[in-house]
Order: sequence, then C-alpha cells, then structure tokens
Amino acid sequence: MGEILRGKPVADSITEDIKTKVERLKNSGLNPKLAILRVGNDPSDLSYERGALARMAKCGIDVEILELSDDVTEDSLIAHLEYVSDRKDINGILIFRPLPGHLDEDRIKNFISPSKDVDCFSPANVAKIMEGDKTGFSPATPSAVMEILKFYKIDLSGKHCVVL
Repeated sequence: MGEILRGKPVADSITEDIKTKVERLKNSGLNPKLAILRVGNDPSDLSYERGALARMAKCGIDVEILELSDDVTEDSLIAHLEYVSDRKDINGILIFRPLPGHLDEDRIKNFISPSKDVDCFSPANVAKIMEGDKTGFSPATPSAVMEILKFYKIDLSGKHCVVL
C-alpha cells in the first residue's frame, strides 16, 4: 500500500526556513522583493497570485505585481521585463505562463535576467539544468517534488520512478 505524502508540512517547513533566511538578509540591509509579471486576468493566474502573495507575506518577502492587459504588445512586455530585470530593488521575477497566443515566449524568455528568474524561464537557467549546474533556479514543480521526497526521507537511488 502506498503512503500519502502531504505537501502542507513540507511547505510549512520550507516557509520557516526561508523566513529565518529573510530575517538575516533584512538584518544585513537587504530587503528581498519578488516581481510578479501577469498578463491578463485569467482566474487560475489570479488564484495562484493570491497564494504566492500569502506565502511571500509569511516569509517576509515583499512582492510587486506588474499587471499587463491581455492585448499587451510583445515589445511592451519585453520593456516591462527589462525594467524589472534591471531594478536593484527586485531580487526575483516570476512570469505567469502560458502567455497569450500573440506573444512569442521563445523571444520573451531571452529578456529575463537569469539571476532573477525564479521559475527557470530563461534559456540560461534551462541550460544550467541540462548541464547539471545547480547554481541557477529550477522549475517550481519538479523542485517541489524533490523537496517532498527529501522531507519524507525517500531515497530514489537505484529506483525507477514515474511522477504524474
């Protein structure tokens, strides 16, 4: 019989760890801030955004929402992305995807600073994953799966696994 692995205790543990690190950063003069770039008002994006805002508040991380209309031009979106990538007060950037069909994600992803790309959208961070380089950001979902396995002390060495 399989074991149900609950995500909440894992998330709570990670939140406490991050909260401690954020307090240390703030004590040294750095105030962590995440920029969320959202195109349109898709209900699932808005729900995810509310959850992200709540989790960041628990961690003590400031968030700035950049809300763009569904009909934003590609050049305007890129200008906003370059703007937040260049800002010194922004430490991380999350772009809600998928983007509307008229926007070319393959072009847009080249304009996010890899050092601020918290969801592995930039080609530089994807390349790091492919090379086994752990200095970049990993995509959130696979990272969450690995954190759950680590939390429950499940060793996958020598095992064949499929995650659905």
